[in-house]
Amino acid sequence: MSPGLLSDLDYAANLRAYLAEPDESARAAAYEIGRAAMDNGAGVIDIVGAHAEAVAAILDASPAAISARSIPFLIECLAPLEMAHRGFMEANRTLQERTRQLEEANKELGSFAYSVSHDLRAPLRAIDGFSALVLEDSSPQLDDDARFAIERIRANTSRMGRLIDDMLHLARISHDELRSCPTDLGGLATEIVAELREQQPDRDLDVRIAEGLVADADPDLMRIALTNLLGNAFKFTGNQPAPRIDFASETRDGEVVYYVRDNGAGFDMAYAGQVFRPFERLHSQDDFPGNGIGLATVERVIRRQGGRIWAEAAIGRGATFFFTLNGTRSAAGAAH
Repeated sequence: MSPGLLSDLDYAANLRAYLAEPDESARAAAYEIGRAAMDNGAGVIDIVGAHAEAVAAILDASPAAISARSIPFLIECLAPLEMAHRGFMEANRTLQERTRQLEEANKELGSFAYSVSHDLRAPLRAIDGFSALVLEDSSPQLDDDARFAIERIRANTSRMGRLIDDMLHLARISHDELRSCPTDLGGLATEIVAELREQQPDRDLDVRIAEGLVADADPDLMRIALTNLLGNAFKFTGNQPAPRIDFASETRDGEVVYYVRDNGAGFDMAYAGQVFRPFERLHSQDDFPGNGIGLATVERVIRRQGGRIWAEAAIGRGATFFFTLNGTRSAAGAAH
């Protein structure tokens, strides 16, 4: 018998009382012994051991007192553990069934997204192709308004194509196998910033990336997340005369929190709950083009890796996107 689990309950004394008067109150007392023992951490082996010791003690004192009635006492003591076990097994079966249903739903959703995107691409290609033919063959006969309308058609079919790609990308993130390993987030960010600078060579941005930003994470997924976060920071500082972007980390309550901060357009915190929803946009398409998928993708990437993401912002004063990762390796210092 494990010390402290049943010793204070005087199992032998209660068993002796039950043998002397095996009524319902004694059975209820046996059940309470088992329940209290389970609450204190006892298991089946502990209770059976206590029962064996109690029977031995009673036999030594009065061999005639023991009988088959000691078994119901033991069974009653074990009843709370049996009920807990059955509840656990039932909950486990329910969880397995829900997991199976969720996996099936995810597979069906992925197949649906692929089918829809495939079915949409053909008419989009047709619209774009015929619009191009009209511009090429009939441009001299078209006035400026007609040419502008056709160019708008082509621009929007192109945007729709990108949106389909983004939707497929978002769906795949939930299904691709997770590959966690020590990942140099600072190195990834440096590569992404270099690519963004190549795309916008005329822009002069102050980008500061902290040293030692290393975490246990999927490098491919983190490249996707940081590409979206840093790409947004580049985009929303477009009207800022002295744009600055920081990627660093800090420690909060023992947890490493990474952040991407900019001094760009920002947004109203009253709408902070919308920024991670697909297709939700807080700025006009004319001011800041986009599909409204990027931050939803980032949120899914971070959540898949056991982390959290949230934002703080103010209109005209920039935005900061914070995120955590399950299995963070290093609490990095300030940006440089």
